[in-house]
Amino acid sequence: MTVIVTESLSCMTPELCRLNNTYLIPFDCVINGKRHSDRITNAVPPPENSYSLPPVPGAYEKMFDRFISAGHKVICITTSRKISRAYENATGAAEKFSPDSLRVIDSGVVAGGLYLMVRQLRERFGDDGDIDEITEFLEDYKKRLCVKFTTNTTERLENTNRLTANRAGKMFVPDQKPIFVMEEGAIICKTTASPGFREISELVSVLDDPEYVVLHYLEKNEYLHEIGVAIKNKCPKAKIFTFPITLSLKINLGTSIIGIIGD
Repeated sequence: MTVIVTESLSCMTPELCRLNNTYLIPFDCVINGKRHSDRITNAVPPPENSYSLPPVPGAYEKMFDRFISAGHKVICITTSRKISRAYENATGAAEKFSPDSLRVIDSGVVAGGLYLMVRQLRERFGDDGDIDEITEFLEDYKKRLCVKFTTNTTERLENTNRLTANRAGKMFVPDQKPIFVMEEGAIICKTTASPGFREISELVSVLDDPEYVVLHYLEKNEYLHEIGVAIKNKCPKAKIFTFPITLSLKINLGTSIIGIIGD
């Protein structure tokens, strides 16, 4: 059997994990000096000094060993390495295992993009498959994914700690770029969106006859509804998923997040 391991940033619910035989490794969220495990939450936004940490190598190693020792293969899908150190930590842990039983894939995206990769893997290969074929398929598939967030989200990302590490009590931000559009695994900063429906139109314009669309939200409000209508009008054949965000995404993206991920 092939087990999928991904991160809490996928925003997958326990039910989605069960249906897709997928296991989540949570990010850590540090709020007022206390650590919390990442989770989908409706709580108020955390304080400005909050930040999140990717899973440490030991967390990945423990999860990998759990399944490989039981005779399973593992596909680990991480958040884009351009915005998180999760990929580095997962690949470091993977060095202790044979590539015949474990592969780590840099998704090139974030949030619902991880779910779309999980979904496609299961639809294509079921609960098992040749690990080389799975790896090749996912590396190709991630090039089809695109991600776009609203202007307010983009502006916050330019000044936020995001998904970083903490060194000696100080925030350490490696060479990261704001998320706005991701094309073929690369992150592109785009700042021309304008408020109101023009911004909704620009959000939707990134979609080109997708099969699936993930729409992320903080609160279900009129703005979210308008984007949903715009997606349906432009992409009538697409299946639309609406996902809330996790605590770590709320810390890093703020209260105004609305994002679209399309395949």
